[in-house]
Amino acid sequence: MRQKLGWIDISTSSIAEFANRNNLDAATLSSAEPVLILPSNATFNELPQEHLFASSAKEVLFVLRESNVAATIYQDNRERRELILKSDLVILPTLYYVAGAASSVALSVLANWIYDRFVKNNDSEDQPSIRYESADRMADGSVRWRRVEGPANEVCKLLRQESKALTDGMTHNSQRVQRQGGPQWHTNQKKALQKVSRKGKK
Repeated sequence: MRQKLGWIDISTSSIAEFANRNNLDAATLSSAEPVLILPSNATFNELPQEHLFASSAKEVLFVLRESNVAATIYQDNRERRELILKSDLVILPTLYYVAGAASSVALSVLANWIYDRFVKNNDSEDQPSIRYESADRMADGSVRWRRVEGPANEVCKLLRQESKALTDGMTHNSQRVQRQGGPQWHTNQKKALQKVSRKGKK
């Protein structure tokens, strides 16, 4: 029986340590919000001199922005190059999330993009294996770095489940805050998630 696909925890560390392991600038990560597309520098044993971005990075940036997610591509003074692999593994860009509603929307958008690009018109045997890494900046300032790798349809399903869980959690917290007389949950983010969820229903 095949093992259920799930997240693999790479590490939980400070921003400085995460930046060092990925050849990035800690100050840029500290000031970023809400979604930053990172290079895949840690794919190889030795960190490259330039930043290696997944071939899909610009396309992912476009679909995120099209769904009203404020996303940017990581930049510093280093040269940027496209990551080319001699294998069937599809490496997606690492998304760096600052704690907030944007991660649930971005995950839903990414799941829909994976479905349209790799699942919808392909038999299960023809679907590539996909690797996706998520770096979440937590409320305490640490970075939780995770990876999922598996068939496209299963990665898509996992990201949708994660998006829903995050949304349900935020809705629950919002209802609790409202009962206590606090501010309402961010309406624009909620509407954005509903919009991309409707687009993803096939």
